[in-house]
Amino acid sequence: MRPHLYILAFGALLIGFNQYQLAELSHELGASRGWLPFLSVAEGRVDTSRGPATVADLVTPRGQPFYGVSLNVSYDQVVQGLDILAKLDPGYGSAPVNLNDQQKNRYIAIGAKPTIACEFCCGATTLVFSDGRPACGCQHSQAMRGLLAYLIVNYPQTSDDEIMRELARWKSLFFPKQMTERAAEQLASGQFTADIASLTYGLSAETLKKLGAAGAVAAPSSIQTTDMVGGC
Repeated sequence: MRPHLYILAFGALLIGFNQYQLAELSHELGASRGWLPFLSVAEGRVDTSRGPATVADLVTPRGQPFYGVSLNVSYDQVVQGLDILAKLDPGYGSAPVNLNDQQKNRYIAIGAKPTIACEFCCGATTLVFSDGRPACGCQHSQAMRGLLAYLIVNYPQTSDDEIMRELARWKSLFFPKQMTERAAEQLASGQFTADIASLTYGLSAETLKKLGAAGAVAAPSSIQTTDMVGGC
């Protein structure tokens, strides 16, 4: 065989192998397990660093988020964060974030996703209705809407998936027991609602497998933590 034909043959094999590897990675990251439909770019944003060791670690973020300095909020001061974020709510806040038409469309697209909401205290399954009106007036819902609007306006480069992860993190801090139970069950089953899928955004396949095993072992009914932080 001529040298250039060897090169072409090798190139074809390499391309085929790469496609196979990508397919395997997509499967391993959960394409067949029900969580990728909620996240638009999960395959490209996998964090290879050490992830949370337990389901409780996943549901209980610590420290200060990337917007923490500008808003003076921390995951470690939940009640204070709840008060600050609620004031930013475009619907009911005392210092509402103003959205232009383009920003409002994005606000509605994210805020209307089921389970990115306060269903554990008020029964509302979304943050907003399809026209952008608040779906609930409780402080938890106000805080999540306030953060959603603030990130869209002040951190426009932040992806929808990253914003949803932040909303899910605060939801977990507001409702730690319910979110820990839900996460344990869904990590074990591999079928995810949008809130838990958002918490897993960026985690490696290995971390997800470990958390799934931990969720299968821990009986949700045995989880001892607070039902709700802050008033409804």
